[in-house]
Amino acid sequence: MEEFFIICPLNLENQVLAELKQKWPLFYTDDLPKYEQVSGGIILHTQMEHGLKLNYILRSANKILLRIKHQKCRDFPKLFKILSKIEWKKYLVKESANFVISSKESKVFNTRKIEDTATSALKKYFNANKIKQKTLDEFKNSKEDNIYLRFENDNLTISYDTTGELLYKRDQISYKGFAPLRNNLAYIMLKELEKNYDATKYALVDPMCGSGTFLNEALNKDRAFTIDSYSFTKIHNIEIPKSSLQDNYQNYYGLDLNEQNIKSINNDTLKLKVQDLFKSYKFDEDCVVITNPPYGKKVKIDMDRKAFFKKVLSSINETYKPKFIGIIIPTDIKVDFKYINRLKVFNNGIWVYFYIL
Repeated sequence: MEEFFIICPLNLENQVLAELKQKWPLFYTDDLPKYEQVSGGIILHTQMEHGLKLNYILRSANKILLRIKHQKCRDFPKLFKILSKIEWKKYLVKESANFVISSKESKVFNTRKIEDTATSALKKYFNANKIKQKTLDEFKNSKEDNIYLRFENDNLTISYDTTGELLYKRDQISYKGFAPLRNNLAYIMLKELEKNYDATKYALVDPMCGSGTFLNEALNKDRAFTIDSYSFTKIHNIEIPKSSLQDNYQNYYGLDLNEQNIKSINNDTLKLKVQDLFKSYKFDEDCVVITNPPYGKKVKIDMDRKAFFKKVLSSINETYKPKFIGIIIPTDIKVDFKYINRLKVFNNGIWVYFYIL
């Protein structure tokens, strides 16, 4: 068994664990193995292939690390000895790596010296254990793999980054609305909202859709995974699993005042329109609304912020008469409406609540 660490968005470990429990029996025949939920992530002990496949399965996580080693380490000679004895040919297809270093309450804390020591240790190992030239040629244009070195209370944890590009980067859209919502946060919010209804009975509407993050997540748009060309996946011959989620809303509507936002969304399934939420608009389908309005911080609004969100909700109710509403509002804005539930989320450097009404 290998040890994997699933890195979660801040404050959302429960939601990532819920997705893991839901998805596991859809892709694997064996039971979900031993795990531990900790601050910042989930520790999971499983087979190598199972752990690597999670990069394709989990839509809420940020990154998945493979834990290589845990050991006490109080000085640089010890660090050099530990790193030079690891069987790096099991993980790397180049004779170098990019070291991601963090240190907290440890005697080993000088980042530059840690990197120099790690580079020297890697060089010593590969001087005695050369990678085949065929492999070097095959991956000569690949990025260097990330090796995480975390020092905490004089304990060293060495991890291999199995993900590469962060998992919330789903697609190849070059244009994103200002201060866009991360895709994995949008996915988590959608799943929280969908606990309240049967999606097949409704249309999904985002009246301030930006570049369409919520709608694309609801459609389960495939991510152009960097891991598709990632060396570790190739050398372990990981078969890419098929997605378990299907389109399930009756229709998908994206509306936005910004014409550039609408033009940037390249998806024929979505019904798109340039539309101001605060102007009258006829809509007569049974629907659920989910949206991420401007917060009045990075994107300015021309009225009192509390009054703005009150106006947004009033316009949504008047135009769409939705069964449920999911809306993001910064935590510093005191709301005076009743809600079913709320989820605290860290989005673009700002703490917000995702309210379900």
